[in-house]
Parts: sequence; C-alpha cells; structure tokens
Amino acid sequence: MNLYEPHLTSVSTALRRLGIDPTILDNEQSDAGQLRLKRTLSATDSGRLKSACRINGKHISLKTLRQISAPLFTRVDVAAASAALGRPAARLTMLDMGVADSLKQNCAMMRDLYREKRKEKERLKRDLESRVLPSSLQSSSTDAGFDEEQMELLEHWVDELGE
Repeated sequence: MNLYEPHLTSVSTALRRLGIDPTILDNEQSDAGQLRLKRTLSATDSGRLKSACRINGKHISLKTLRQISAPLFTRVDVAAASAALGRPAARLTMLDMGVADSLKQNCAMMRDLYREKRKEKERLKRDLESRVLPSSLQSSSTDAGFDEEQMELLEHWVDELGE
C-alpha cells in the first residue's frame, strides 16, 4: 500500500520505536511511502504452523507486524456494524466523530438562537393577527386606493411595531 501523511509519519515513528530503519518506506517515484506487509504460514514436520513475517522484504516478528498494521487496518464485525447503521442515532454519532468540538458547539448555539428567533417570529405573527386596521384603511383592498395621509399613518404603525 502507498502511505501518505499522517500515516507515513505514524508508521515511520512506530518502525523507529521498534528498532527498524524507517527508510525502508522510501519510494523515489512519489511523495508516498510504500509499505508491503507479508505473512507466510507454513507447516513444519511436527505439524505446527510456522509464521514468517516481512515488512518491505525485511524479516520481522509477528508482534512487530501487528504493531505496525493495527493502526492502519480496522476489523469490522459486519453484523454489529449493520445493526448500528440501522439506528439513526448511531449513524449521526458516527458522523459527529469526524467533526471538531468547536463546530458542534457553534451548531448547538445556532440551533438555540434559531429556536429563540422562531418563537419570537411566531409571537409577532400572533400579535399582528390580533391587531385590526382602522376602518378608514380596511375599505380599500389595494395600495392604489391609499392616499398620502393613509400611507403616512401606515408607516407610523409599522415603525411602532418595529420598536
């Protein structure tokens, strides 16, 4: 497999920690590090299994192979994953794991602000529906029928509602 950052640095650090030269990952063709993991199982004459492990052709122990490969590969229990994906809350939780905490906090604040403004809008809407225009303004159904004095009165009412 080709490793790119941040995996390349992580694997290099792990190799160095285990006493293996991390330059075995170097790849001249690209900025990626090439990692070839190999485990060969063979039966001995006594019937036991013998394991030979290699990273990029260098012999290593099985323990070292596991330590290098564990962060790179994930085992998935299909039945458990399928059951989890069947629940909407679990799907949202999985998505939220990849989102920064600051962004989640900002979203929660925006949600609360939206709810507050929506309640205020509903309150204003109910308040406006309960108000009645003066009878002199109710008779006309179009803006064309309003004279300048009536328009001034309406603007005054709009200003009063804004406060």
